Amino acid sequence: MQIVSRNDAKAAGLKYYFTGKPCQRGHIDQRFVSSFQCLTCGRDVARETYRGLDDNTRKRIYQRKKEYIRQWVATHRDRKAASDYAARNKLKALKPDYFRDHYAQNKERRRREASEWYHANSDRALRIRRDYVAKNRDKARVWGRKSANKRRAITKQVFVEAVDPRVVFERAKGVCGICGESVEMTSRWEVDHIVPISKGGSHCYANVQLAHRRCNRSKGAKCA
Repeated sequence: MQIVSRNDAKAAGLKYYFTGKPCQRGHIDQRFVSSFQCLTCGRDVARETYRGLDDNTRKRIYQRKKEYIRQWVATHRDRKAASDYAARNKLKALKPDYFRDHYAQNKERRRREASEWYHANSDRALRIRRDYVAKNRDKARVWGRKSANKRRAITKQVFVEAVDPRVVFERAKGVCGICGESVEMTSRWEVDHIVPISKGGSHCYANVQLAHRRCNRSKGAKCA
């Protein structure tokens, strides 16, 4: 950390300065320009003071802090989103399976909270979805296919497996299962059910293949 004297920090309009020397309690940390106190001492004093407060005062402080955070987030959405994204990526690098495991352990609660948020913020949710689709058309197209196939399979009450269209594409090595010609990842392609769902075919990897849109549409409800 760069050495900055109190006078230089004050002249530059900074809140903190750093001498590189320990404070009276032995902490080597930045210090407040206004009070000469180091940040570590400030946190310790605040913690000790908070512990000595009664329950009602603690509740008032908590509610005041909660309201301040809510107002700050409302006026700094971009900064909050960027900060959350950076923190998420950092945690993901340290613990790759953290979010998957956390979701599996709290699946019902997360679904309930997501549903409540969506109904309370439907207009904002729609704007977010439109912005995402506009910026990520390929991903949106893949997830659209995945959701549509799953809905059809559930409606027909057949076996449903979580089929990822990208896995189907990679498994087929970019070759259409109907005409045998190559398929470009960026072109119009679909996941075809070898035995159609309308005829009792299941929605699983064993019953799907890569296909051009034109091939899949011309095949219709016929069995391959």
